Amino acid sequence: MRIASIMMAVAMLAACSGDKANDDTTTPPVDTDTDTDTDTDTDTDTDTDTDADADTDTDADADTDTDTDTDTDTDTDTDTDTDTDTDTDTDTDTDTDTDTGGDSGGDSGGDSGGDSGTVDTGPPDVCPAQFASTVPAVLTGDTTGLSNDFDPSCVGGNAPDDTVEFTAPASGDYLFSTIGSDFDTALAVTETCLFATELACDDDIPITGTTSEVVVSLTAGQTVVAIVDGFGSNAGLWQLTIDAVAASETSCDDSIDNDGDLDYDCRDADCAGNPVCDEDCSNGVDDNGDGRTDCNDPFCIANEPACVEDCSNGIDDNGNFATDCNDVQCDLDPACAEICDDGIDNDGDYATDCYDEYCDGHPSCVEICDDGVDNDGDFSTDCRDDDCDGIAPCGAEICDDGVDNDGDFSTDCFDSDCAGDPICGPEICDDGVDNDADNTTDCADVDCAGTVECPLVCPTEVITALGSYTGSNVGELNAFVPNHPDCVGDGNGPDVTYEFTAPAAGNYTFDTIGSTYDTVIYLQDSCDPATAITAVCNDDAVGLQSEVSATLYAGQTVIVVVDGWGSSSTGDYVLNVN
Repeated sequence: MRIASIMMAVAMLAACSGDKANDDTTTPPVDTDTDTDTDTDTDTDTDTDTDADADTDTDADADTDTDTDTDTDTDTDTDTDTDTDTDTDTDTDTDTDTDTGGDSGGDSGGDSGGDSGTVDTGPPDVCPAQFASTVPAVLTGDTTGLSNDFDPSCVGGNAPDDTVEFTAPASGDYLFSTIGSDFDTALAVTETCLFATELACDDDIPITGTTSEVVVSLTAGQTVVAIVDGFGSNAGLWQLTIDAVAASETSCDDSIDNDGDLDYDCRDADCAGNPVCDEDCSNGVDDNGDGRTDCNDPFCIANEPACVEDCSNGIDDNGNFATDCNDVQCDLDPACAEICDDGIDNDGDYATDCYDEYCDGHPSCVEICDDGVDNDGDFSTDCRDDDCDGIAPCGAEICDDGVDNDGDFSTDCFDSDCAGDPICGPEICDDGVDNDADNTTDCADVDCAGTVECPLVCPTEVITALGSYTGSNVGELNAFVPNHPDCVGDGNGPDVTYEFTAPAAGNYTFDTIGSTYDTVIYLQDSCDPATAITAVCNDDAVGLQSEVSATLYAGQTVIVVVDGWGSSSTGDYVLNVN
């Protein structure tokens, strides 16, 4: 009876001693293990975890746990128990307790605000943000509050941008238009989100002045990325229409070049006769929306007698602010033909004599190759005029006489005419001579990178963390030259390479601020000098230091090249990754 009373008291005590932090009402674990260790804990084991599972072992048990609960918490268990037993309370809180009563809800209060297991990608933006693979497709979005991840070649500024990945359902020409957007857009189509060869770019089409449109030829299954950007800092609601290019203009009032012939709506000959393209020739309004008003409109020139220009009366007869030969209507009038040797702009196109394209081929406009005169008006004189190539005294370039024989400002091996001439290369990588005349010798010549004489080490270093990295390019190879329109002629110095893997999705900035020489920095997709694609490149962003940015997905790897501007651009560099 006494034993039964003690057991009942113990049971009641256990029922009242639940986890206070979690306010569990469930039965706490009783530790039914059959361990053999004698648990020398002083262990009141109140496990003062900052997490809610306070594991309140009062553990008066001399139980000899082999304890299957490995309670592996990362929380800050201040555990006073000295537990020399074999139960490995290493608490990273995977709560694999076999207990069925304790810790109900599994650390529901623990680690608040800590390691939530999610990554906030935020700006910069996910690319691509939307997808399309059928036509016609109309997609919408909003660039307000997004980041400026791309810099299309046809527009400047720092406007935010958005992206759509499109997969062509069949081979053909596809039209991309931002008609319907509520801000001044720019539109580019690239091959990928990062290593992007730009396929097309447009700021404004003639019709609206703020709408963008491009046509791209694609093969079936080919995937491209459309970048909806803004002029300057413009942002707002956008609409992107993607459709196959039609055989002819299918609508004459949608502000879309449906047939991709660069003529829109009523400007397209396909719309001739369409009622929406009739112009009232005297109301001062562009009735048919072709960007031309009254007598400036082709409809009125063809159909309204009052809009015909008399080409020799000194009067703007048709009211289009162009008089006589300056009016486009008079281009073919004999009175407006250019006389090619009288020093007068006869046809009023602001080009005189041989400088007028009308005079191309005229006997007075043939280049004489040794008189010091620009006879044909193309701003090139004598041997510097392409018309004189191969004509004495402007013979072909002699590649080893130190003379610019063909007058193109390039001498000997520096002249492209000498490419392939045995005198001009290829580069021999260990003779101390600039064999191909590119101002770089032996291993400093990119042609020698990866040869036996000049073995290539790429990457120089592998990095996965943000921070600053330092070193020197003195004695390094000129292994890479950027193939990018932003760095034409740059990157001819020794270079070093870093392989960087993005730890999370986001926009990353790489700069050389703090370096001691004129740097060039660029990102590429591989270490192969022959096939590497340059994604982004910059020469001088801050003084002589360089900076590029790119949006990367988690786990994406790029090669960061820290290059010198020229062969003498050497010294200590700093690479900052943010």
